[in-house]
Amino acid sequence: MPGARLFVASTELRTAEAIAFIVPSESRLDRALLRAVARANQWRELLESGTARSAYDLARREGCRVSYVQRHLPLAFLAPDTR
Repeated sequence: MPGARLFVASTELRTAEAIAFIVPSESRLDRALLRAVARANQWRELLESGTARSAYDLARREGCRVSYVQRHLPLAFLAPDTR
């Protein structure tokens, strides 16, 4: 995509896994939001695969509070054109 930037966001708090976003160069980049969306998508995949069984499992795996996972997990279900 001409005039686009590649942004790589960490998907997990404790590991080096990452996801890449292609962002139009003229858009303003909200790095915190992109990291949160990437992390939420990784968590969704872990739940769907059965690797994690609940938000509690995810929080324990990530070393954060359950409320943090519960607040951010809905970001994994944004419409594809907004992700």
